[in-house]
Amino acid sequence: GALTTAQLAAFGTDQIAAFAFHPYRQDGPENSLPDIAKFENISGATRQRRSIWLTEWGYSETWLSRMYPLDNLRERQAVMTARLMLTAALAGAKAVLLYDLIDDGPDANNPESRFGLYDYEFHAKKSALTFRAMTDLMSNCDTYNFTFDPVQKTITATFTSSSRISRAIWTYDSRYNHNLCFSAGSSNVTHLFDLSGTTIPIEYCPSSSNIKLRLREEFGPLILTTDR
Repeated sequence: GALTTAQLAAFGTDQIAAFAFHPYRQDGPENSLPDIAKFENISGATRQRRSIWLTEWGYSETWLSRMYPLDNLRERQAVMTARLMLTAALAGAKAVLLYDLIDDGPDANNPESRFGLYDYEFHAKKSALTFRAMTDLMSNCDTYNFTFDPVQKTITATFTSSSRISRAIWTYDSRYNHNLCFSAGSSNVTHLFDLSGTTIPIEYCPSSSNIKLRLREEFGPLILTTDR
C-alpha cells in the first residue's frame, strides 16, 4: 500500500487509463474482495473513474493439496476457478485474466508448475471445462446482479437474458453445509446443474414450492436456470 501510494504521488495518474492488480490468495477467492477494495482505495481508481483489471489470478494444485488435503485436486481447482470468475464480476473488475492456461511443468511439488487449466501434456483439466461453462453463463446475459446472505455465507449471482434467468449459487463457508429453500420466482421450466453440467434432480422444501438447494463449499456453485 505505501509503495503504491508513493509511486502514484511521484508520477501522478493523468496518463493512467486503468489499474492492474493480482489478488492471489490460497484460500477462497471471496476473501480477496477486501484486498481489491483496499487497492481501489489506495490507487484512487474509484474517485478517478479508472477501471480495475485483475491481470493475473489463479490457483495452483500444489497450493490446494496443502490447503485441502482431503479434496480431489482437479475438482477443487475447478471450484476455485468458478468462484474466482464470479468474485471478479462481484468486485466490478473490468476484466480478469486467469493464470495459467497450461501447466509450466510436471513437478507436483512446484506450485508454479500446477496453475494451468490444461496439464503439461495439454490435456484439459476440469477447470478448463468449468472456465468455458462459466464464460458462457456470464457472457450470454443482458444484466446481472449479486445478493449476499451474510448469516449463511452464501452468494447468488443472477444473469438475466431475454429467454432465461440463470443463477449461480454457492457458499464460501468451509465449516458448515447449508440447505436453502430457494424461490425461483417463476412457475416456468427450471433446471438445476452442477459445475460439470450434470443435471441434479430438483427437490422441494416441505409445504413449499421453493427449491431445496444443498450447498457445500467444496462442490462449488450450483447453476439454476429458469425459462422466461
